Amino acid sequence: MHKEILSDLTELAHLKQLCKKKPDLLATLQSCKAKEYEEIWLSLLKALEERTPPDKLIYDAENSTLLFREENDRQYLLTCISFTSIYLQHLANNNKKGKKCIKLDGNFYALFCKLIELQLMLSDREVRMSFGKCLFQLCELNLEENDFSAHVKVHLLIFLLWKTCSSEGKSADVSKLKKNKDLCACVKWGVPEKSTNSFYLLCSYSLNLPKFYAHPDGKFFLAHVWSQHESIASHLFNKFVHNTVVLSHDNISHYSQIIHSTWKNCEGMMKETLEMQIEHLVNLALKCPIKVAARFRNVLSIFHNNKGDKGINNLIFKIYEPIIWRSLMDPCIKNVNYLASMEK
Repeated sequence: MHKEILSDLTELAHLKQLCKKKPDLLATLQSCKAKEYEEIWLSLLKALEERTPPDKLIYDAENSTLLFREENDRQYLLTCISFTSIYLQHLANNNKKGKKCIKLDGNFYALFCKLIELQLMLSDREVRMSFGKCLFQLCELNLEENDFSAHVKVHLLIFLLWKTCSSEGKSADVSKLKKNKDLCACVKWGVPEKSTNSFYLLCSYSLNLPKFYAHPDGKFFLAHVWSQHESIASHLFNKFVHNTVVLSHDNISHYSQIIHSTWKNCEGMMKETLEMQIEHLVNLALKCPIKVAARFRNVLSIFHNNKGDKGINNLIFKIYEPIIWRSLMDPCIKNVNYLASMEK
């Protein structure tokens, strides 16, 4: 039966027809053997690669978009994603109780990673939304834990972040990110690879969006991510400082809550990293021009307003003591007076 599938994989019209007859395709997939699946994924991957070389794509520098030159090639990619989604449904149907650990074929890994690469680089919302469904389907399966399953989980996070940060992102999308926060454990923190870079960039971009950082679940997600590793903490802090200078005063309170929540969530070495970042904010509140310094004082106000908390009292003493002594050696002792005014 798999021969019928193989003969239809390379032609767009045939592949579309195959996917339209979903019950028949599911029945055929049910009868396929492991070796036959290898042939299917290899054939589909080869056909996809023939339709997606660089010369079949066009880059628009003015709009920074990468699209297909021919609509047929775009449709082939969408149909290939649809075929993959039906296969994942077949796997879910066969493992409804979720007890069996699913080990996927190596050729399927190669095909799916190619789809990840294509949807990530193309400026095509429909392709991304269609592929997002596949990412959800895969993550809902009881997959064998390996590099591939971790890679898929990271890309589900990237998809959710992209969807939330897009112009059509909704409050429910922010909540889905919070729900899937544990997938952050799969991110290769500090490793300069495409997926990690994409995740970092989207996280920092979310700090531009009030619909994200003003949402309670958005604050929670950013604080959780910030507390995971020194590299993402540094990345987000740089964006945080840059934005604080230009942010409207109404929105600074949200930033204040994020860094306070991050500090509370941290332990060990990450706690030290956050306290160094908070000390840097104090220095900015001291040394920047008056109007800019006022913004950083506003960010830090959440700590001063909660001085009764033992942990915050220790933090204030730890950060301000060296600053006070350095200020005493400065001819301009106004800094000390300023610190005193902040403590009132």
